[in-house]
Amino acid sequence: MEGPLTPEKLASLLEYWYAFNVDRWYDNIKEYTFTTVFVSINKQEAEELIRLLEQNASSMQPTLFANIHASATLLNLASNIDEALEKFPNHKALIRLSSRSPKDAILGTVIDDHLDVLMRSYCATHTVDRKYVDTSELHPLLYIAAAKAMEVTNGQSAMDLLTNSFRVMEDLKNYLAHPSIFPLCIALREWVDIDPAMEFRCFVYEHNMTAISQYFHDCYFPDMVARKSVISDQIQTFWRAHIKHRLAYLVSYVIDVAVLHDHVRVIELNPFDSYTGTGLFSWVYHGDLLRGKKPFCFRTLDEPLPHINVWAQSKIRKSLQRITH
Repeated sequence: MEGPLTPEKLASLLEYWYAFNVDRWYDNIKEYTFTTVFVSINKQEAEELIRLLEQNASSMQPTLFANIHASATLLNLASNIDEALEKFPNHKALIRLSSRSPKDAILGTVIDDHLDVLMRSYCATHTVDRKYVDTSELHPLLYIAAAKAMEVTNGQSAMDLLTNSFRVMEDLKNYLAHPSIFPLCIALREWVDIDPAMEFRCFVYEHNMTAISQYFHDCYFPDMVARKSVISDQIQTFWRAHIKHRLAYLVSYVIDVAVLHDHVRVIELNPFDSYTGTGLFSWVYHGDLLRGKKPFCFRTLDEPLPHINVWAQSKIRKSLQRITH
């Protein structure tokens, strides 16, 4: 969609994006994705969430839900989330809006705590030169720590994420501006520990899978690369047998999947457009491939990158310092 994003264009985009919200596709493929419990959000709850989100944003630092004087409305929403969590055997879930997750709200200290635990475990079984540490080898641990930071066990921890996310704030504002074409709810999804090497982003154009990319595109996973052909066949066979006909009403989409030992599960769906990330592909340079004008391609990082990003390097090095003092 070219040109400035006018209100009319935004409304059209929201109507299109709504088709990819979890609650829109879940019933069609619930046997092949993670168990999900939905919690409704009404106009007043959305307004009060936005008010708290704006307040937290203005403070320039994350604010824990337990440390504020929350309204009765938000306390009731937290209680509804508590009640929904009781439907999971271990009372653990990943929380998100039906549209997007609050992954931008992960509190730095929470990531650090999880990363330190993972780093201690890794160092107990591997030799790590703390002076000349290979941060690329440890990079996947950071993604595991970030995922663990998204795990919620009660309404309070869920609200910590929901009330510190710009993604949540943006989507709630769109919901209030266009309630008839972009309704939202909270989705609590069964918590499953997923190996970051086994997450993949798949591209479906006009009912055909055209490409697959490893999801964490800046990590080198040698064991996964060695099984690349088997994994490609496993994902494509799963999609053709269980997903393609059940999502036939969607012509084109981007679908994230996890390979869990002997089976595959759908993580989420995204629109097939430039707003969606492409992993190891590019909308600009690989547009013809993603649109099926070139042969199917499964792209993996086949050797470590010479450098990982500065933020990741810093996180890893600081964690090593913490666990050795």
